[in-house]
Amino acid sequence: MIPKSVVRKYCLANSVAYAPPMNPNPPNEREPDMRKKMVLASLAAALSIVSAAPATAAIADFTPAPDTTATDAAFAGTAPACITRDVKSGQVELYNSCSTAMSVRVILDWAPDSDCIHLKRHERFFYNWTIGTYMRVEVC
Repeated sequence: MIPKSVVRKYCLANSVAYAPPMNPNPPNEREPDMRKKMVLASLAAALSIVSAAPATAAIADFTPAPDTTATDAAFAGTAPACITRDVKSGQVELYNSCSTAMSVRVILDWAPDSDCIHLKRHERFFYNWTIGTYMRVEVC
């Protein structure tokens, strides 16, 4: 093998273009740097997920107090307990036993939600669907 210094001197003396090798470091010398970068990137991703987890956990753990009223439930989003729900396959029966009229919406998973339904006091309503699954009833 000819030393690099000899090749370089020959190229310069004979007006031949000389370019050093594209990668002066062999692959095994570069691996620790790449490993560090990969470890740091995965650590940064894990920290971003962990830092976001407490906020979502706080939201997911929110449940209204058992003595909620219709106005408290309106702020929470889900319909109050005085809106009774009888869920069967592809159908939900809603009954308003609240002291006032309520406007509610049936929320389905993987399907369009219902329109806003205005239920007068002691009024019953049936909502049917063909695709999706029942999730909840919320005020609107």
